[in-house]
Amino acid sequence: MRNAILVSALVLATPLAGDQLRIASSDDWRQWQLPGDAVEVARGTLKPSFVRRNINAVANAFDFASGGIRKVGSNPGDALKLIDGDPATYWAPDPTASVEDWWIEVDLGRVVSARKIELHFAADSTPLEFFKVLTSDGEPFFSNANSILPGTLRYNKRWRYSFNEAPLIEIDYQLNPLKNIRIEADLPTEHIRLTEVVVESIGDNLSLGIWGRGAASKSSLRSPLSSAAPSPSRKGSAIPSSMAILPPIGARYIAAAQARSPNSRSDSSRLT
Repeated sequence: MRNAILVSALVLATPLAGDQLRIASSDDWRQWQLPGDAVEVARGTLKPSFVRRNINAVANAFDFASGGIRKVGSNPGDALKLIDGDPATYWAPDPTASVEDWWIEVDLGRVVSARKIELHFAADSTPLEFFKVLTSDGEPFFSNANSILPGTLRYNKRWRYSFNEAPLIEIDYQLNPLKNIRIEADLPTEHIRLTEVVVESIGDNLSLGIWGRGAASKSSLRSPLSSAAPSPSRKGSAIPSSMAILPPIGARYIAAAQARSPNSRSDSSRLT
């Protein structure tokens, strides 16, 4: 069908310019199934969808099911102002609340490859002096039976700050996977106003919605996890590069949990 459409388009098309082609018949056009959101059709013009580079992954967190503010310890009414893109608005913990409640968690809604994380405090406020930033790729915690503990989140990286006076905090994230950010005060600071959290990412995640854009898997490829595939645990065996299919994310989590000793979990923060 694709070949027939292409031949018909070449025969019936009227060249308008070096990079334009006009199809005179609507029959072939109606037979073509658009590959999801891979292309856009507007006012008779067909063009590939725009894919952005060097984006702020916080800006469109709401486009994803879990994106936004995951949880907040105090002053929830102003929590969304932290990620609204407006530097004139801000979130600040309730000064009357216990310092244990001076925290907020941002969920990007999907995993991104992050270059840098930025925390912006209002120029006319006092930045947090003693606090920490924790990050997660969205991995949950597991029970001793290697079952996922619902609602948990494993924060596996942290940065601690003491005597901070800078209104801008920058963290070089080195293109590591990132989904969640938690900002947590260790000691109270008067008159703080946190205006924005920015995550500089390499661009839109092309793997999201890939099946809807016409992607397909080849049935001839065998999963390296299947019994028919060579076992990577045997000496001298290898998995061909054409068979290097990643298991589902849940399987990777379970494999990681099985390989992780119980004592190693003490290095991470378990939050619900």
